[in-house]
Amino acid sequence: MHRALGSVVREYVDQVRHSGRNARLYLAGLFLIGFGQSIFSLLFNLYLRALGFSDAGIGQIISKISLGAAVAAIPAAFLFRSTAARVILVGAGALCAAISLLQASLTEPDLMLVVAFVSGMALTVYRLSIAPVVMSEVAEPARPFLFSAAFTVLVFAAILGSAIGGFLPHLFHLLTPSDRLALRWSLFISAAATLLCVIPFHR
Repeated sequence: MHRALGSVVREYVDQVRHSGRNARLYLAGLFLIGFGQSIFSLLFNLYLRALGFSDAGIGQIISKISLGAAVAAIPAAFLFRSTAARVILVGAGALCAAISLLQASLTEPDLMLVVAFVSGMALTVYRLSIAPVVMSEVAEPARPFLFSAAFTVLVFAAILGSAIGGFLPHLFHLLTPSDRLALRWSLFISAAATLLCVIPFHR
């Protein structure tokens, strides 16, 4: 049984390793954007609470993220048919980072609603990118392995991002007693981590 399991794992690793440079770079970019955004999603509600938003106000902002994702889903799918994946991924990664920075800086409720809507649209692009990228960059026998690897990378990025995201405000509390500033600086870190995805996506 151990030999059979080891054989399956080796085949999985070999398929991913030999899937090509572009596929490996895509997985790296996917990890970075997933890592940065998992930190952001963990702390954003706490940051809104520190700003004095009510439960209703926080709910409105979060709902705009979901609405933006729904609105962008179909256009984003067509965009991958007419534009190079690298261009879309670099643009979406940079936009996600910029929006995260804005969301951590703004305090005006109406502006935050607009930015939340746009953030949902930008995040949808990379979530929908897995199928078109894998289909275009990987030979058919390796595609199931790459689909699995992409989702595994996102899960691992979410776990690691949540763990580090929970630690960051405590770290920044060494520099400031303000919950709001500690959370804001932590969100800035998440924006920086998200921006790093542009490097592998561009390459």
